[in-house]
Amino acid sequence: MAKKNYYAVKQGKVPGIYRTWDACKAQVHGYPGAIYKGFERLEEAEAFLSGGKMPEPLLRETIGTYFAAPERKAVQSTAAPDPSSWDWEHLILAEKPCEDPEYAGVGRSAVAYVDGSYQHALGKFSCGVVLFLDGKELNLAEEYSDPDLVSMRNVAGEIKGAELAMAYCLTHDIPELAIYHDYQGIASWCTREWQAKKQGTIDYRNFYDLASAKVAIRFCKVKGHTGVTYNEKADQLAKQALGL
Repeated sequence: MAKKNYYAVKQGKVPGIYRTWDACKAQVHGYPGAIYKGFERLEEAEAFLSGGKMPEPLLRETIGTYFAAPERKAVQSTAAPDPSSWDWEHLILAEKPCEDPEYAGVGRSAVAYVDGSYQHALGKFSCGVVLFLDGKELNLAEEYSDPDLVSMRNVAGEIKGAELAMAYCLTHDIPELAIYHDYQGIASWCTREWQAKKQGTIDYRNFYDLASAKVAIRFCKVKGHTGVTYNEKADQLAKQALGL
């Protein structure tokens, strides 16, 4: 893992860039909703702090850190994964022309329905995503066993589904993304209506902060298990990932 030479504090007691972890910790410890991250290079720390366009090395590190499934050894490598060679073939279960007139014309403004599932016996959770863009419908799913999230059960999967949709847009230069979700925290942790307290939700919020510097992201709340077509489909994809 690359050495962290710079620590950027975006929200803390005194925002700025610090050269040691102890100096950074003094600014974020005990500060509600602190946002910070360590970087190898100064330009990456400055980009994070300013909210400007992410350099490609930072983009690769971000995706590798917050999105990678622990079980996938290629992703767990200390070398940051290259977005151009990301294993979307593994994640995309189906890709077909969009037959729904409501979403057939969304173009480069992507729409994603996300949901999660949980299997207590396995100690694993999963996500399902139905993604519309460029006249296509993509179905994506993955399973996880992230210890920072697994206690949140289905919600953990929905978090990963939102991250997956963001990651797809980041790696495919999609400028806009609307995320339809049924759990309020998917939006509220990002907008800071809710305070992120667990490591998993802090990581999710930080991932959103970085992703939203490059992709315009908005959230749309739907009621779960009420017959919303693509929300139900995302739920089924998540279950499929766990073999349920």
